[in-house]
Amino acid sequence: MHSKKGYLIINPHGGEDLTRFPDIMTVFAAAGWKVDNVLVEYGGQEKTLAEKAILAGYDLLIAHGGDGTVSKVMEAAVMSSQAQGGKEDKSGKTGKSHRPVVGAISGGTANQWVHEIGYPTDPVQAALALINSDVRLVDVGRISVERVVFPAAQHQKQKTHNKAHSKNAHYFLLTAGFGIDAAIISHTSKSLKDRIGSLAYEVAATKELPTQHPFYVEIFPVEKDTSTHADDEQQEQDGQEERGNQGEPGKQKEQATMEQAWRGKAIQIVVGNTRRYGDALVLNPDAYIDDGKLDICIMTDANAIKMTQQVASLFLRKRPDTTETVALHDAHFTLTLPAHIQIQLDGGSVALHDLLSSSEQNALEHQTDPSQVLVTYRIDVMPHAVAVAVPRTSDNTLFSQPSRSLNTSPIQQKIDTSLPDKVLTAQALTQGQIDALIHKSQLVTVVGIAPDPAHPQSYIIAGTTRKSKTEDVVPVAMRINAETPIHTREGEPRLPRDLQGTQPGSTLHVVGKTNKRGVISVSHIIV
Repeated sequence: MHSKKGYLIINPHGGEDLTRFPDIMTVFAAAGWKVDNVLVEYGGQEKTLAEKAILAGYDLLIAHGGDGTVSKVMEAAVMSSQAQGGKEDKSGKTGKSHRPVVGAISGGTANQWVHEIGYPTDPVQAALALINSDVRLVDVGRISVERVVFPAAQHQKQKTHNKAHSKNAHYFLLTAGFGIDAAIISHTSKSLKDRIGSLAYEVAATKELPTQHPFYVEIFPVEKDTSTHADDEQQEQDGQEERGNQGEPGKQKEQATMEQAWRGKAIQIVVGNTRRYGDALVLNPDAYIDDGKLDICIMTDANAIKMTQQVASLFLRKRPDTTETVALHDAHFTLTLPAHIQIQLDGGSVALHDLLSSSEQNALEHQTDPSQVLVTYRIDVMPHAVAVAVPRTSDNTLFSQPSRSLNTSPIQQKIDTSLPDKVLTAQALTQGQIDALIHKSQLVTVVGIAPDPAHPQSYIIAGTTRKSKTEDVVPVAMRINAETPIHTREGEPRLPRDLQGTQPGSTLHVVGKTNKRGVISVSHIIV
């Protein structure tokens, strides 16, 4: 992809190794990207920082952290797109405004998004993958409270169709969980998580699992309500146009009725926008992130033995036991359950109070038994609501449609057929010439290499080298193209594309000047 102005939002509390930060910035500089950066100082600040970056005109938001960091940055991008209003063109632009693109670099405790979308876990290789990426639109889930029913209904809130009712809505890119997982997440010590990572969840699980009990649930499909969710109507139309006529989504919506979809007791409910759950578990194997639907997995009421079997199925078979689960698939539905059941969105705990109006919050605080209060959540898919950077090396299994990048231009796809002739006519060098070049070169250890789609027949190489005076290892990066002289140690000429298979840890002799950012202006390479 091509970025004019990027903003790197770093969550240093996620446990990632910030010593690689200079390496990442060197890669971006070699690609010609202008990337500013900021450190997150407290939980939840990612959204505020992303909102400010959007207003400042940054076209790429890079979340460097775990799923929580990605989720907050994504939420800012979604809300920005909603605020712009109007129909967008294929470039993602609306009038004089723009739709920011969200990229990610792995960090933090949980990294489900980067794994599902195809980013490498190494931060430098992830930066290279971001450069060699396409922009695609993906769906986002939204959750809000539709009504709250208190005992004896003395404070019952009737369903409304007021757009302002959705102002407390929250969003999720990956999953929304109700039940055991949310209870474990909310009781996981942050300081312990910073020290031992994902093992902290297991510590919390041993304490929380014995306290969890089945709860009553009602799930109803609902019609699209244009008066309540008018902001989504244009997005849904745009999403259908982007998907074409696949599955006739409009027809499916017309067939939805207010008849009860499912009613019973459950121990866990997961609403998925993607396939994985908790990084490794495949909870929704048939889910797509661009189909305008959400997948609902209900783990039904079970005795102790069946619950053990269900957990074993998740962790050993990497998918739920279908004999003890119910799977549903819809775009808009309500979910009614007791108020004491906890919620998590994209691995982060969400308090029910944050979804309620001030009057509802006050009424709930005066309840001695929250389990007697019923909350009806409205859950909607927002089709193609956010633009994300997808590495070109991704297998695209999350997408129902073939790759249709928003930033692919003819020049990026053009192949220079004259290049094979150039390498054939390039002169071989003598051993003396090779030795002379090696003598004045610096030895670069390769970390990764990736094509640069913004510049035809160009590649970005990231690596490290040692300073001649101090022997300190420092990051370097370079862009090479068809004009870059490349020879083997035997003096044979090579093309830049011949270096694509270069493995991390391999070394290159690079001749050229290095600037203060660690970018080498290459005049020759010996491989």
